[in-house]
This record gives sequence, C-alpha cells and structure tokens, in this order.
Amino acid sequence: TNINLSDESKFVLFRTGLASLCKLFFAFLWQEQVLPIEFMLEETPNKMGAELMPILTTVFNALSGFEHTDSDLQEALGVYPGDQSCRPTQPHAKWHELSASGLIDLAMTVDCFSSLSAGGDFNCGLLTQARAQEQLTTITLDDTTGWLDGAFGSAIWGWTMEQLVKIPIQHVFDAFDRDRNQEINYVDVLRTFRDIENWIEYITNAMDSATQILEDLANARETVECFLTGDASCLGFCLDDSDCSNGQDCTFFTCGGKQSNNQPCLEHNDCASGACTLFTCSPALSNVNDFCLQNKECDTGRCEWTSLTCQNKGGDGDTCNDDGDCDSGICTGALGFIPGVCSPKLKDGEF
Repeated sequence: TNINLSDESKFVLFRTGLASLCKLFFAFLWQEQVLPIEFMLEETPNKMGAELMPILTTVFNALSGFEHTDSDLQEALGVYPGDQSCRPTQPHAKWHELSASGLIDLAMTVDCFSSLSAGGDFNCGLLTQARAQEQLTTITLDDTTGWLDGAFGSAIWGWTMEQLVKIPIQHVFDAFDRDRNQEINYVDVLRTFRDIENWIEYITNAMDSATQILEDLANARETVECFLTGDASCLGFCLDDSDCSNGQDCTFFTCGGKQSNNQPCLEHNDCASGACTLFTCSPALSNVNDFCLQNKECDTGRCEWTSLTCQNKGGDGDTCNDDGDCDSGICTGALGFIPGVCSPKLKDGEF
C-alpha cells in the first residue's frame, strides 16, 4: 500500500522520532554490556548522568510534544523503591529508566504515524510553546540538587541547569515560530532555514566584497608608493614611450608592441609600417600621387598639401611650399599660400 504523507506530517514524525532516538541513545550510554566503556562505570560520570536524566528527558519531551501521564518516570522521581540511591551509582539502573521512556516515545511515534497515514490531524506531537514551557518547568531546583551534593555545589549546579534549559526555549520559539501562532510547524522551519541560507549567502557576498575592497586598497597603496618614486608605469598606463619597458611603445596610454595595419594609432611611431593616416595604421609609405596628410607618409618624403598627394621633391628652381618640398631642404620665398622656390644650399662663405 502506498502511503503519501504531507510535508507537515513528515516534519511531525521527524521531530517525534528524533526525540525518541535521542532518549534511546542516552539510554545506551549506560548499557555496560553493549558499550563497555570503563569511564562510564566511574562514580562522577554516574552522578552527572543521574543529574542530567530529568533535564534531558524534559528537553526531548519538549521536542516531541508528547503528553506523558506518568510524570514520575519523566522527572526521575520515585520510579521504584531505592531509585535515589541506585540511579547515581549504577549505570544499569539508568539504562532501564531511560530505555523505558524512549520506548514509550517510540510507540507513541508509531501511533502518530498510523494516525497521520490514515488522514488524522496533527494533534500528536504538537510542538507548541505552551506545551514546551509546561514540560520544561517541571525541572526544579529540587530535582537537580539531590544527587550531587558536595560534587559541584548543588545550588549552583541546579540554578545553572535551570537557566540553560528554561531560558533558551523562548529564544527558540522567537526564531522559528514565524507566523507567531505559538506553534512551530513545517512551514515555520522551512522559512527559517531559507532565511538562514539567504543570510549565509548575504554574509558570504559581503565578505567577498570586503576582501575585494582590501585588495583594491592594498593595490592603490602600492601604486601611490611606486608613483611617488617617479615611475609612471605604476599607474597601469603610460604617457609616452619612455614609460614603457623592453622597447615597447605607448599607444593610447597602453604599453605594447607597434600596431599593425588598420589598427588605431596617434602617430607614425605607433605603427609597424611607420605610417599613421587618419588615426589608423596604413601600409608602408605611399607612392607618388597617393593620398597623404604628412611628409612621413610618402616614400618620397614629400606630401604636397595643396593636393594632399605624395610628390617627388623639387630640384633647384622648382616651386615649393616649405623646406620639406625641396631636395636641398631650402624653400625660399614661401609665405602662407604663396609658393616659393627651391634654392641650393649655400656654400661656405656665401651670404
């Protein structure tokens, strides 16, 4: 037969089953034949175990939400004749009491499963604040001071256990009871753990951001200290070729090799071809009558600005616009748009 349980039913069974198993696990610690641990046979652990029995039992009962009619067994008071002397000295006595309590809870869990699988309500194992407080308030100073007189100081031990058990229950409900109906159910737990997951993610992201900020500050400090030495390369960009190492060129504030054809450039020296035309590296120097903007773009060394084409340099007597138009390097009489004439170089002693 297929049994389909809702998430809420699974949560109830998980709580009640966990509480039962916790009781049984605590019981097996005192089963000397199953767990022959020498330490558990000593006087102090046995006294401490007897002291913790009513405390842990009520905590597990608060978790399961089961109502127990036999309060003596749950509070470890007058369970059998001589229990006050046997319980703090004999591990096997604690095994019998705790296993009985755990098996009762296990039977109630099975009964709860039967009810839920048959479509019953969730009244079995309700985890309500009122019931939890009722369970935990059964722990009194009288319960926790009778068996450890002289070992830890009964009054201090009892008060400490009371604070450790009773006070946290309010904080647990404040954290998990999301709809404030004084009951912790599956939806409350699911929402709480999702919020915890989101909170962990938020903290992780915040830590990553903080780490990145610290790294940026460290890098900024190194950059400032390096720049104060006069080395512009510390800034991560260059201003001219002198800021670059290994013979690299500074192009668009970045050190690197010379640009190939059709890549951006600012000056001829940026290009492997030696020619930068309209901020783009162009093939090697242009031939006569090819378009140009500067003399360096022409293989003849002359860019005629009136036609923006490469031209041969003029000989003596040819018209010119500047000294670069002449083989002699001397253009005489050129003034603005008025052309001059290429002139020979003067010999020594000529005026």
